Amino acid sequence: MLDPTLKLGLTNTIDAELQVTPYESVVTKSAANTASISGIGDTIARLKINVLGDDHGPLAVALLPYVKLPTAQSALGNGRVEGGVILPISFSAPGNFSVIVMPAGDYLKDTADSGYHGAFDFLINVSHSLDHRWTFYSEVFTTQSFQAGQRAFYTLDEALTCALTPNMQIDFGRNFSLNSVTPRAQLFAGLSQRF
Repeated sequence: MLDPTLKLGLTNTIDAELQVTPYESVVTKSAANTASISGIGDTIARLKINVLGDDHGPLAVALLPYVKLPTAQSALGNGRVEGGVILPISFSAPGNFSVIVMPAGDYLKDTADSGYHGAFDFLINVSHSLDHRWTFYSEVFTTQSFQAGQRAFYTLDEALTCALTPNMQIDFGRNFSLNSVTPRAQLFAGLSQRF
């Protein structure tokens, strides 16, 4: 999957973000066969509103309302508008550790019909700078759906980030499943560039 996020600063405390997916590929394997499909994925638009901290001090709080636009072809998306709000809270901890607590509420399309249901996401992220370039983080993540019959997702995620320049960063890591509902393992890599 290729899904860059474009950010534009509107004020000192607000930026607009657009996450586009120009290419997505899904492979499904079963005992009988293997099927794959690829193409354009959905688009997510959001605002990031800094409520407290503004990158200064030991505590920062932001508000991120978002909406998912159904730009994916039918087999890669559900064809419906969805949305929600995310509340990241970041604070400094002893020993040069940083902690992020991030609850989120989602309004999502039902799996089997045209109705909608609520969902709740929550993560705790702990990071530590290894030196002036490298940072390690580990987090626990869950998604709890309020749709009948859907089980919760749980993952343990670990990653390294490296500051290549003051304005460019790479990151790579792996997500591990903590229950049978979640894929056993997922690898990811990313590149961030500030202009």
